[in-house]
Amino acid sequence: MCPRASCNGSRPEVVERENRMIPAVGKAAKTKIKTPRILVVDDEPMLIDLVGDVVGGQINCKVIPAKSIAEARQILASTPIELLVAECGEPQDS
Repeated sequence: MCPRASCNGSRPEVVERENRMIPAVGKAAKTKIKTPRILVVDDEPMLIDLVGDVVGGQINCKVIPAKSIAEARQILASTPIELLVAECGEPQDS
């Protein structure tokens, strides 16, 4: 029996948390994708290969490499991407 008369047998803190939750994904998540596309942005080709080897060993995916932010922007403008992996200190292109 619940110690509080108002909780009706459920845990009120759980119910309260559930009421505040919002969906983390939009309509795109409902679209079935055969092979996820992962855009990897790095100026070091070996690091792009490493990400491909590590992630590709776990899931079936297509790794799309970009050596610069400019190249990544071109890819993003024309290709749907499910995941973007980028180096935080990547130099800006002009």
